[in-house]
Amino acid sequence: MKKPNEQSRNCRASGGKKLKKEISRLWREVAGLISRDLVPARESCVQLLGMCEDYNLCAHSEWFDAWRQCGEQVKLCLLAAERGDFSAAREKISEVNHLTRECHKFYK
Repeated sequence: MKKPNEQSRNCRASGGKKLKKEISRLWREVAGLISRDLVPARESCVQLLGMCEDYNLCAHSEWFDAWRQCGEQVKLCLLAAERGDFSAAREKISEVNHLTRECHKFYK
């Protein structure tokens, strides 16, 4: 596996921005369903996790670890919702949103 800074060089800025926006849109959709105690469609979950993994190629070395941590929390959120543990899933939503705000504040 390439190092994060090597990976980021392989991602065109416009492609990364589009992917980030799509991740954000899908995350809001999925998080909204979970907040209403609804399990998101499996296809949406798979798509979201796949896009998060793809974005690893765009993550800059300064915030690569924070991005990976955020992706792990997304995965745990989706797993909790799938099990019907909406309380735990909502906690993960809060963690993901907090991490997102922190990353944006420090690395934007």
